[in-house]
Amino acid sequence: MFSIKRNVIGMEISHGGIGCVVPVPGGQKIMLERATWCPLPDKALRHTMREPQVQEPVAFLKALREAWGGLHLSQRRVALSLPDSAGRLLLTTLDTPLKNRGEALEILRWKLAKRLGVEADDLHLDFQLLREHESGACDVMAEVILRPVILQYEELFAEAGLQPFWIGFHTLNLLRLFKHFPAGEGHLAILYDNGFSMVALSEGRHQYYRSKTVADYSENSDLLRRELVSSLAACRQVCSGTLPGAAYCLAPPSDDRLPDMLITTCGERGYALQTGAVIESNPDLVLDAWQLHRVSAAVGAALGGGACR
Repeated sequence: MFSIKRNVIGMEISHGGIGCVVPVPGGQKIMLERATWCPLPDKALRHTMREPQVQEPVAFLKALREAWGGLHLSQRRVALSLPDSAGRLLLTTLDTPLKNRGEALEILRWKLAKRLGVEADDLHLDFQLLREHESGACDVMAEVILRPVILQYEELFAEAGLQPFWIGFHTLNLLRLFKHFPAGEGHLAILYDNGFSMVALSEGRHQYYRSKTVADYSENSDLLRRELVSSLAACRQVCSGTLPGAAYCLAPPSDDRLPDMLITTCGERGYALQTGAVIESNPDLVLDAWQLHRVSAAVGAALGGGACR
């Protein structure tokens, strides 16, 4: 059962549009009480993590206001999911025991700034603790956004009268929906919002992560196959030559390429994760499989934001 707190608005910014959801507690699935979607013009967002992403601020603000306004709520605080291309998810190890979260953030800020070749003050970051070692060292997954990117989004949201109180990336928010898959063991290929990601988990912990944003995946199967092969090869190398668990995939309902590609690349058909298995809409909100899929990251954001309130 999912732990949902009331009155959390989840929102996602995707290259195709802006989605908003209001999930409510109850049952084995996440129930959506309200949901909206407003399209964005083609190329309204660009794929960059070092410069502002929004290229058409006027159209973006219009879509943002319409998506939020369609919920008919006065609440203006939102949990926000951004495209993976807005920043980086990085697996790293902190070698010394940590006294508190603030100390961990300072150490990460210095370490990751050096790794990315930027100034420490230019990093907006958060992290998840993955594993603590007997030595006191710990493995973490850090979410990093550079200041020019986060500042533009914050300014546009402020202009729309909205306040993001929690910010994450699509891939991790999608993983929140399938947090039990399958008992934390396996490798998962994700095709979502013009991007392809590969995640490997063992004993519930992230072992490998890779994400690449390429808009042509929807039309170019050869490009998708090459990226899948590269990601699986890199995953095997990180995981001592063996892919952990079974193969899984998450893709738009109308796209069945990934299960078949996994047969040719790793010898097993990928089990397709279905958004409808974890999300449903209330009887007054009729959403088909595609409509549920395209607000999946927004639902994951609501889960992440609700956990930190």
